[in-house]
Amino acid sequence: MTIRTSTRSVTFRRPFFINGIDRQMPAGTYVVETDEKLLENVSFLAYQRVSTAIHLPPKAGYSTTLTVDPYELDAALKRDRAPAKTPVGQDVSREALKRATDLRREEADISAIHRAEDDGMIIHPG
Repeated sequence: MTIRTSTRSVTFRRPFFINGIDRQMPAGTYVVETDEKLLENVSFLAYQRVSTAIHLPPKAGYSTTLTVDPYELDAALKRDRAPAKTPVGQDVSREALKRATDLRREEADISAIHRAEDDGMIIHPG
């Protein structure tokens, strides 16, 4: 199995939450790594995301890397770039974050199905 890893930096202008991280994270720049595996037995070059991890700032001299849901990360970045609807520092409920992330996941799934259909793949409902 062939794995490729890509690294990127993301910058949050405001403190943020991501489900799976038990605390509010400070604004700043974070390194994100994504691992993808090469799909075999397909007639074109394709990769499938295996994991996404974010490197948290060192705390007491120890660095931490956590696996995160890429849709959660994208949703947090999108919220960060949107005009502030609540005063900075006011917590947004975790339930609201989960609903927004679930909606983002559904949109991504629908988009992937449409792309596959446009490429001539036949999609069978699960």
